[in-house]
Amino acid sequence: MKKYMYLLFITICFFFYSIGQIWAEDKKLSTPEIKMQFFNVPPHVFLDTDTGRITGAVYELINDHIAPEMAVTFRWNQSPSNIPRQLKNLEFKKRCASALLVYSPERAKLVAFTKTPYFWSQSVLVVHQSNPIKKISTVEDILHLKIGYSQKTFKTPFMRDKRIQFDMTNHPNWNTANIQKLLLNRVDAVYAPDKIGMLYVIHNLNAEKRLKAIHLPEKPAPFYIVFSKDSKKMVEKYDQVFDKLDGSALYLRLLKKYQPL
Repeated sequence: MKKYMYLLFITICFFFYSIGQIWAEDKKLSTPEIKMQFFNVPPHVFLDTDTGRITGAVYELINDHIAPEMAVTFRWNQSPSNIPRQLKNLEFKKRCASALLVYSPERAKLVAFTKTPYFWSQSVLVVHQSNPIKKISTVEDILHLKIGYSQKTFKTPFMRDKRIQFDMTNHPNWNTANIQKLLLNRVDAVYAPDKIGMLYVIHNLNAEKRLKAIHLPEKPAPFYIVFSKDSKKMVEKYDQVFDKLDGSALYLRLLKKYQPL
């Protein structure tokens, strides 16, 4: 009798375990997935070379706060990619997103922008401390400089003058790559639409005493999470969750963990 009771107990346990596995698998399959692209722009989002994990304030915002409220899974790419590739994927692939893009009318034709930016970023030009430039008022102040930046990437209005001499890279970690060029005197300056990200890179390279960041005379630029055009309902759901969480204020709190504002 005990033997039969034991077998019955094992059978019941196996039955409920199987039901649990099926339920978990069904739940997993029923949770919508969005492929998330990113490029390294610390402290917003970057691949930590020490841990091999994606981290940063945008990563936390999306994974820890936005995704649970939206009841979706953001499936992050294993490695960073450059913006031209991301734009191509957003245009031709379905249910994908990018963690950070700045709005432009040209991009709005290809991707679905969320309603509200999560961060407003001040543009800067980084030069050596020994550079006599202390303030930038007009584009003529920088026309003599060879300026490091990234190919096919958004430029804030002040930097769109065709006379500006850019030295472009397609490196996914372009801020770091360009600052290293500057330290080696291969460029005269580095342009960044995002002061916070640039200061983070300069700090990590122990270059605060060698370099200085000068504000450009223009308004801050908005940073958005964007989706592929087929994801209209996802964008609507994101916007609702972002408003509910007071996303802009939340993002500033997350960002302060990585970089003092």
